[in-house]
Amino acid sequence: MRPLNALESEWIKKILAVDFKGKKILQQQVSLSLVTSKNYDSVVSILFDVCKSASKFPYAERVPIEMRAFQKDRNPILFLIHVVGGYICELEVLTADSSKIQVGEIRIDSIEHVISDTLMFEEQ
Repeated sequence: MRPLNALESEWIKKILAVDFKGKKILQQQVSLSLVTSKNYDSVVSILFDVCKSASKFPYAERVPIEMRAFQKDRNPILFLIHVVGGYICELEVLTADSSKIQVGEIRIDSIEHVISDTLMFEEQ
């Protein structure tokens, strides 16, 4: 187990940059976590071990937020936060077409966020 590395921290910061219900709880959980990572051909899995003193995420969504990072001349890279039992358990990073992922070449300058409908703030 280890803290997030610089690249992983950048990904988490970017995916949690938009507002949605429960965002601050997930940020707190991330700050109170250690991680392990597993790299496969088309997927990077960052597994979180959250300190159980952290507040629980009170919503039922398994994937409350997703980020799509558009790549030049390639399919997008998808970033999915998984929450199980009220705690962030994984940041899954994968290629949209299941091609080999090149972690050092992932660009996150052209992105879009997809937030679960139940976590969207109502327009005022």
